Amino acid sequence: MNKNLKTHFLIIGGGISGISCAINLATLNPSAHITLVERQLLGQGASSRNSGFVVCHEKPDDGEYWRQAGFENYRHETRFGMAASQLLAQYIEQFHIDCDYDAAGYYIGVSDIRKMSSPARLLETLEAVGAQATLCQGASLAHALGTDFYQLAIHCAGGNALIQPAKYVQGLLAALPAQVEVYEQFNVSQIRSGPLGALEAHGNGRVIRADHIIVCAGAFAGRAGLQGAHVLPLELSASLTRPLSPPELAAIGNPRPWGMLSAALTGATVRLTRDRRLMIRNTLEFRRRDLAAADLHARRQRHLSGLQRRFPWLDEQAIAFSWSGHLGGTRGGRPLFKQMAPNLFAVSGCNGSGLARGTLWGKLLAEYASGVSSEMLAHVLARGSPGWLPPRPFLDIGASLKIAYERFKSSSEI
Repeated sequence: MNKNLKTHFLIIGGGISGISCAINLATLNPSAHITLVERQLLGQGASSRNSGFVVCHEKPDDGEYWRQAGFENYRHETRFGMAASQLLAQYIEQFHIDCDYDAAGYYIGVSDIRKMSSPARLLETLEAVGAQATLCQGASLAHALGTDFYQLAIHCAGGNALIQPAKYVQGLLAALPAQVEVYEQFNVSQIRSGPLGALEAHGNGRVIRADHIIVCAGAFAGRAGLQGAHVLPLELSASLTRPLSPPELAAIGNPRPWGMLSAALTGATVRLTRDRRLMIRNTLEFRRRDLAAADLHARRQRHLSGLQRRFPWLDEQAIAFSWSGHLGGTRGGRPLFKQMAPNLFAVSGCNGSGLARGTLWGKLLAEYASGVSSEMLAHVLARGSPGWLPPRPFLDIGASLKIAYERFKSSSEI
């Protein structure tokens, strides 16, 4: 790369949103020069390192159940979730992505039935927005999962799905058009106005001048020079076992692949993958920096403990991989999706549902930056401002205390 570069569109952030944005910008602007930069390697962050849940029908919050005042908000969010899930499925077919896509849905459940308030109302609400929801409990649930840890769950399909996220990201990368110029390990640290109405992104001792800049940096929007994003950097860690042997799988009843999201806010996410591995994610922390190796090892012990609560015969040698990654969280659950300044656009705040939503956000950002209108774009813009966050150190203290409290409440589900 030359010391200075000029481009029509600069995308900062090479995760799912950034890659999807680049693909769609190329379609809408076939003669434009498009540049995609990433602080690490493309897809290296949470886009590839997540649990693989394609979230369409989320668990409604308190006050969002059917016939409550907040139901209309939940219905609108589900409408977006359905469009996002459908676009992800379209990409998988269009770009021939082999990513273990499973449209059969997943579970939302608990081991302590007191942690799922009003399961009948939850079931009714999911059905009211078009989900295929089934209440599961007792012996039938234990047989389906191969563990009797969970006492109550709702299986939710009709848009919810499971995938292997890294394979999905690799498939999107393979679909990037030739007009998209990529620079990895390019750390943008400042965005400012340049001459003649252009914008400048500064990083690695270089300057990229662009007619439009689109920031898709997730939890690290502030690092990329974007101010006022109001997004919390939340760090999660997970572990994946070796493939279970045929006798081990037979001992738990040969269940088909499944996924479990906890109905408790900070409870564990668990999967049995298509290649017979068990995965658990049972940490959630407010952290601005990546975990050190020693810290990740301590989290690995938490993962092992969580796995053994469900499958007591597993030992430490069964864990093959452990990793951590950041996601962007927001107060109130609404993402940042807006024009921050003339020709400067941004998205952040997936709140743990970035696979499908990030895919659609990228498409809608490409439309927005290209001056193209759509009903879905208008819908997202109307809801694209997250709740206000206080300045540091009040934010750091408050976020840490809130997460600690939620983890205490969810201790039976970790």
